Amino acid sequence: MEGAVTEVLARKEVTCFLPRVPVARSGRRRQAPIPTPLFPGYVFLKPPYDFEKVQFVSGGLQILSWNGKPASIPEKVLDGIKAFLAFGHPLERNNELQFGISVEVVHGPLIGIRGELVKFRGTDRLVINTEILGQSVSVEINRNWIRPLD
Repeated sequence: MEGAVTEVLARKEVTCFLPRVPVARSGRRRQAPIPTPLFPGYVFLKPPYDFEKVQFVSGGLQILSWNGKPASIPEKVLDGIKAFLAFGHPLERNNELQFGISVEVVHGPLIGIRGELVKFRGTDRLVINTEILGQSVSVEINRNWIRPLD
């Protein structure tokens, strides 16, 4: 959907940005990762643009706005995303894991322990605060070993 929107916008001469990251396909065979939008459902438009040109783009639902004006993302934020992508730094969207949420350990020696997510360390580690034997402790753990609690 996002790719089709960017193609239509390009034909209308609207500058846009669709950050994509390689995502491995599921299945038995090893296949090349496919480029997937980092932020599904979002295409970033570079102002100035003609609102009439973008208002009714096929595949697009609406333009995010704030107080009746199109919302804006600081250029330095988008430049940072572009720089990470250009240099091959791993970027991964994870809506479930945010600071302060309650999590439960589902793998490894601490299975069943619950705590609060307090820090990310690199791309595959995180730190949770928990209570063990009546004492508050911080534990560094593999991010794939936890699940968010509802």
